[in-house]
Amino acid sequence: MKSRIVELTILLCAISVPLGAEGPASRERAPGETINGIRLIVGDEPITDLDIAQMEKNIQYLRQNLRISKREAAVEELIERAIIERVARRESIIVSDARIQTEINNQMRARSIETEAEFQEIIKKETGMPFEVWKDTMRISLIRQQILQIMVSVPQPSAKEVEDFYRKNQRRIGMEFLYREIVFPFTPNIAQERVISQKAKQIHQQLSGNPSSFPNVARTLPENVSPYKFAGGLRNWEEIQAIAEEDRILAGVLYNMQPGQLSQIFRDQAGRYRIVYLQAKRPIPLDEVRALIERRLYMDQADKAFDEWMKKQKEDLTIQRL
Repeated sequence: MKSRIVELTILLCAISVPLGAEGPASRERAPGETINGIRLIVGDEPITDLDIAQMEKNIQYLRQNLRISKREAAVEELIERAIIERVARRESIIVSDARIQTEINNQMRARSIETEAEFQEIIKKETGMPFEVWKDTMRISLIRQQILQIMVSVPQPSAKEVEDFYRKNQRRIGMEFLYREIVFPFTPNIAQERVISQKAKQIHQQLSGNPSSFPNVARTLPENVSPYKFAGGLRNWEEIQAIAEEDRILAGVLYNMQPGQLSQIFRDQAGRYRIVYLQAKRPIPLDEVRALIERRLYMDQADKAFDEWMKKQKEDLTIQRL
């Protein structure tokens, strides 16, 4: 009897729905609405139409000089991210919101930026990325770094590789300069400026006849306001980058001079007359940049090793395209 009641209940429920009626799942699609179907499964990670559409918008920020379509690049990026996320879960690698915020705070501190709003604007200008895209990219990058540490073998650069890189890239690494300077004071007063200009010409003419007198002239000249005056204007082996940060005009003058040459009179960025004498210049010594070169070569090796690791992951993992 009980089973009969159950059968009647089911029958009545079926009759209460008119023939031809459709459930909510088959309603008409609104104009512009996208049905979010699954397009790929990477291991057990689904990639949907909406994932691909969003990545197509962001791929311009992540990959430059595309040789494939935006959609293909977006799918490739999503596959690689799915693999990274999958391995991160398996290896209990977690990059929390707090970890990301710590990284942001560290970068702000290193760049003397006081507010996050200012930091966000700088990131947008420097990278062209919306800040949220930059944050997500940084999260993936932090996970990638941890995977590199625990799963990918990266060879350390050899001493020969470091030396070869140094020899091939000396011009890019930069130069150091040993030089002397005389700096005349700036004045907005036209009459005083004329007097200073005449004095600079007089001193330049004197030095042109006897460049070896530069240290003594720099030390004794009352008009010389260089902080290095009492050392005869000597500035000891300064890198071109550091000189440019102080004064780009000074850096440009020195860069185009030869050792033993006296410069013409020139105005620096502050509008002051300067005369410099270049004693010597040389590439930055290897020992001063060895650690930087080792890090650069290691990062290059790490990128290659990670690419090989990712290639093998793709080969070993089942990737279903639906």
